Amino acid sequence: MKNSWLLLSLCWYSFLPIMAQNFVRRTEVPVQNNANISYSLPWTGGLNNPQFSEADLNFDGIADIFVFDRGSNTPLVFLRNGTAALQESIEIEKRFPNDLHDWALLVRDACDQAIYLYTAQTDNQVRVFQLQLDNNLPHFVLLKEALTHGAENLPITVPVYDVPAIADINSDGDIDILSFDDAGGKVQYYENQSVGNSLPCEALQFSLASDCWGNFFEPGITNELLLNDCDGSNSPLTANDIVEQERTRHPGSALLAIDLDNDTDKELLLGDISFNNIVAAMNNGTPENALTTSIDDNFPAYDFGVNMYIFPAAYSIDADYDGLNDLLVAPNARTQSIHSQNVWFYRNNGSATQQFHFVQNDWLVRDMIDVNRNAKPAFFDYNNDGLQDLVVGNQGYNDAEDAATLHSQLALYQNIGTATAPAFRLISDNWAAVQGQFQLSRLALSPTFGDLDGDGDKDMLLGDLDGYLHYFRNQPNTNGEAVMVLFQEQYAGIDAAQQNSPQLVDVDQDGLLDLLMGNHNGVVQYYHNNGTAQTPNFQMVDNTFGNVDVRTLSSPTGFATPQLIVQNDSFRLYVGSESGKIFWYDDIANNLAPTAAFPLVSNQILTDWKASFSKPAFADLNNDGLLDMVVGTYQGGLLYFEQHAEAVGIAFEAPKSVLVYPNPSDSWLHIDVPFSQQATAILTIYDLNGKTIFQQKLHTHQTNTLSIADLPKGMYLLHLATAEQVYTQKWVR
Repeated sequence: MKNSWLLLSLCWYSFLPIMAQNFVRRTEVPVQNNANISYSLPWTGGLNNPQFSEADLNFDGIADIFVFDRGSNTPLVFLRNGTAALQESIEIEKRFPNDLHDWALLVRDACDQAIYLYTAQTDNQVRVFQLQLDNNLPHFVLLKEALTHGAENLPITVPVYDVPAIADINSDGDIDILSFDDAGGKVQYYENQSVGNSLPCEALQFSLASDCWGNFFEPGITNELLLNDCDGSNSPLTANDIVEQERTRHPGSALLAIDLDNDTDKELLLGDISFNNIVAAMNNGTPENALTTSIDDNFPAYDFGVNMYIFPAAYSIDADYDGLNDLLVAPNARTQSIHSQNVWFYRNNGSATQQFHFVQNDWLVRDMIDVNRNAKPAFFDYNNDGLQDLVVGNQGYNDAEDAATLHSQLALYQNIGTATAPAFRLISDNWAAVQGQFQLSRLALSPTFGDLDGDGDKDMLLGDLDGYLHYFRNQPNTNGEAVMVLFQEQYAGIDAAQQNSPQLVDVDQDGLLDLLMGNHNGVVQYYHNNGTAQTPNFQMVDNTFGNVDVRTLSSPTGFATPQLIVQNDSFRLYVGSESGKIFWYDDIANNLAPTAAFPLVSNQILTDWKASFSKPAFADLNNDGLLDMVVGTYQGGLLYFEQHAEAVGIAFEAPKSVLVYPNPSDSWLHIDVPFSQQATAILTIYDLNGKTIFQQKLHTHQTNTLSIADLPKGMYLLHLATAEQVYTQKWVR
């Protein structure tokens, strides 16, 4: 047995069936837009701040597209099969390191034709992985925890808000790096000397070849470049301007190195955090010695210059699969940007000078459900046809006149499928025109539905950013379709703290709808209905329902989004969170006292997804008796999960060993549990002070894979308990 495995010995004999339930992500459920055109990627989860790279990720000889969404630190993989059509690959997405953040770019190094993943490390440093095959599946091997340069091995730094240029700058066959210095005025050139020094390509030996690549300076209060100037001394700014320049200098820049004029040296496209345009710095030097002699501050001025709110970043990939690299532009600012019309596609016209012509502002995004940011779905049969439709709230759409202003709306997707095969069509992205009914603008609207006036149809409550509820009565039209009319703004004076996510549900099974509300603190509030079916009276009985807390160690907020459901005659509470995890709690029905604490069964029910700000909604969409799940994401999209149940009977004899590996581990922990299938195994991870860090019910007689990337590095105690025995071992993250 390998030394890296922890062995916990036990004996157990069993032959009993077990019902195992799991959610499996699906991407093929049909969805149409309101022009009856099918989305090709409906359930991808949306895009906010995408970064684009191109590489052959499944080793079939065809370049695929890698998207890293900076807004939620989510990797997305879109495979090609020899055509322009794209297909999301969930399996390859899961192979990427699960702690990517800020920026991540794939490049093929001409030195060895291998694919490398360059990405942000802590403290503004740079990590590098190499893509390899492992059992015919892609696998990323860490090559450099932090890139360094020079004989003193000083760290190569990329400011956290930036996107560096990763390319062969001097055309010598290996990949170099361009990045603004920490002060943000000059571009530094880190030359890869692996080829020149006859080292293996993966050695990644860098030197600082130039502290002022291109011989220009970019002041802090403008993005106009000062040519032939490396310290700003030629600036026409006043003394007060220079003081302001020093105070505000470059909190963020995005770079793309690209040969625009076909002369073998690289030009630079620059986007800055406070601006809407792209600046092209034209290089009239050589591949070894860059010299910027002119700029286009409205690139591409010859066509339709970029004017994107805010902080545009440019990427060079073959978007239309015609053999020519096109230009994509997307916003790099997480919360300030427009997150719907956010991928501008400029087609390469094939000329020697690579001229790019604007085609559309929603490339790829138009092929998926995307409601801008923070999708908040709920199921509701709006047309009374027996099929569950989808109503989706959002943080807000950007105002056409003032992009910084948001207006939250509701999107309605009608279920146009059958009782066993759901399909959806967009009816309206401004269903019920809710903003027109409010006295004030309301943001981050989150819907829930239930009969609040006892008339037999479901009404609507909307939670909002400020923690309020708003009551809309349903006044159906002659076709039986719901018509929601505002009855009371700031309903019943209820205030659940910021980011109110409500659910109407009969918690205590007394025949009256109660109210659960999650909020940004990561807890759930319980309001009991002390009124009647016609006149509810919601009264707070528990400010921390079930002692639920979905915050992680790294964040003071949790953004809880609860959904209490009845399944197999028992209650289950699922709570979405800021981290993207969905927390599953059990033992609820007879455990409603304000001091009660619901046991956490798992916070790892979504193994096929890496995202943030999850909002689940449940319905049996295929009439199999199991509740399927749609999850709203921070990127503004939806993910579809189908619940599966399997009855399995397996006979085995012991002695058996619990295997916990690897140890130490970085991002994932695997636990093989060969207990009887009748047994219940609870894993608890404690720190060395005895504080509970993590708890989850484990599946028996199989391997459990747990994400532990959120845990701080250190030593922990693993405590594995059954009804009869307890096992404890040390483990290192």
